[in-house]
Amino acid sequence: MATLKPPTNTHRSSSSGPPKALLKADSTSTIADNVVFQGPYPVTIGAGTVIHPRAKFYTYEGPIVVGDGCIICEKAVIGAAPPSSSRSSSPSPSRDTEPTRKESTTRISYFVTIGPSSVIEPG
Repeated sequence: MATLKPPTNTHRSSSSGPPKALLKADSTSTIADNVVFQGPYPVTIGAGTVIHPRAKFYTYEGPIVVGDGCIICEKAVIGAAPPSSSRSSSPSPSRDTEPTRKESTTRISYFVTIGPSSVIEPG
């Protein structure tokens, strides 16, 4: 029985770029190699779910839960985009230190199809 090994050479170091989200996927789900998972919160993928290439999952607002039997089409974006770096250079430091957003779980129910280039935002 042959096993697949992850590639030994990586195209970017682990210290650069945005954080990768923790992925919990059912063994029967199908996830393309070039799907992006970014953010501090986990992404949970249900049984039989298919995620097509170039889909993006951003967990900056909270965790993402995708139910069983879903289809996430090509170039779909789930979650809020990463915070911009221009926000950190804001003249008022009190705005950056105050928690302005609450954690919000983005939940996609069972047997949902999200079309190509769709955007699903949290909240």
